[in-house]
Amino acid sequence: MDMKEKRILLLVDDEETIFKTMKMLFSEKTYTILYCKDINCAYSTLKAQRVDLMILDLFLPHGSGLRLLEKINKKGISVKTVMLSASDTAQSATEAMKLGAIDYFTKPFKTKEFVKKIKSYIGQGEN
Repeated sequence: MDMKEKRILLLVDDEETIFKTMKMLFSEKTYTILYCKDINCAYSTLKAQRVDLMILDLFLPHGSGLRLLEKINKKGISVKTVMLSASDTAQSATEAMKLGAIDYFTKPFKTKEFVKKIKSYIGQGEN
């Protein structure tokens, strides 16, 4: 992938404040942030287009983020996924990792650490 090409982040979270935070954290020159409030929208988006990284809330309308991970795994859709949750339980984090999530952040999260990790996961390092 060309380094000049925009990275596509899919945020799946029913809290619009999280979407506004992501828009502030990730420059529109470098990133396109797609936003879904539920797993149905997220699944349709993942089927329709390339996504470099999905930021997925655990608790969502119409089903959990874990259910979405199960569904995309069954359908052979591969996307790097970082989980977000207000719940800090080892069980949900472990389950998410078993289903392919590469990281798990508890809300509220430290923005500097979050941005650094997201950039590293999509190959943008310290830029």
